[in-house]
Amino acid sequence: TNLDFDLTDVKVTFLGVDTGASSLKVKLPTNAGSTLVDVESGAASLDFSVPQGVAARIRMEQGVSSSNIDLTRFPQLANGIYQSPDFDSAANKVEINLEGGANSVSVR
Repeated sequence: TNLDFDLTDVKVTFLGVDTGASSLKVKLPTNAGSTLVDVESGAASLDFSVPQGVAARIRMEQGVSSSNIDLTRFPQLANGIYQSPDFDSAANKVEINLEGGANSVSVR
């Protein structure tokens, strides 16, 4: 299954995805205030595009995974947790919670 969401101009406050072996690409909202993304997946390829000016917190509870997180924008705070320095005060932010098996994760 290939899922491709362009939410750039949509005011989405919650996106929930529960999928098995699949490919998920999401362009996150530019101006939605606070957005929560919950993904539960099996063997999946997950690709999230966070617009410039939008803060993010990424939590990964995964099995065997490879990750490509933009550490200049989302430094690692703890094992499996990455966060923009201005996350708490940002007007537009997204929280991405990932649970799953053997995933390949990209957040940029």
